[in-house]
Amino acid sequence: YLRFGLSLSNDFAGNAYFQALGTYRRTWVNELGAEWRTDVRLGRLDGLATEFYQPLLVDESIFVAPMLDIERKRIDVFDDDVRVATFNRRTTTLGLDIGSRLGRYGELRAGVFRGSRRFELETGPALFAAGTGRPDIGGLRLRGHTDQLDSSNFPRHGYAASFDIVDMRPGFGAQDRYTRWEAELSSMLS
Repeated sequence: YLRFGLSLSNDFAGNAYFQALGTYRRTWVNELGAEWRTDVRLGRLDGLATEFYQPLLVDESIFVAPMLDIERKRIDVFDDDVRVATFNRRTTTLGLDIGSRLGRYGELRAGVFRGSRRFELETGPALFAAGTGRPDIGGLRLRGHTDQLDSSNFPRHGYAASFDIVDMRPGFGAQDRYTRWEAELSSMLS
């Protein structure tokens, strides 16, 4: 399957951004129903993400998923309302998840990852370039999601929820130790 998209945004303060998106998805790679998915993003956020989803059982209740994610993101630094610098953050991450499908309700996965981040000063005072080293990243993560919306394009009824917990650990290659939590909930009532 091939899928393409385009995203445009404007903050009406002189900043307009675009994002071109493409997805390649190959299903039933083998008799257990493996799937290979690759996403490409071009624009303010450039990236390539690929994952090989391999069920370990015929009912797909348990799976492993190795992944690679390469990303470049522009980050603006402001002093009040004035942009004083722009950095490019380049991230490369390798990971391996093991998880379980929760029937038609969603999935839960846990994994390990390791990678590197590099910050490059694009515009701004040379003083800002002094702290643009290469911090390594690595640790553990736990993710889950459910999607019970009645339509992926124009939902009118249902709910969707997801969470992502990342625990950066020096033992896995991270330069700093911290834990990040994210959660999202959407509900449509008709």
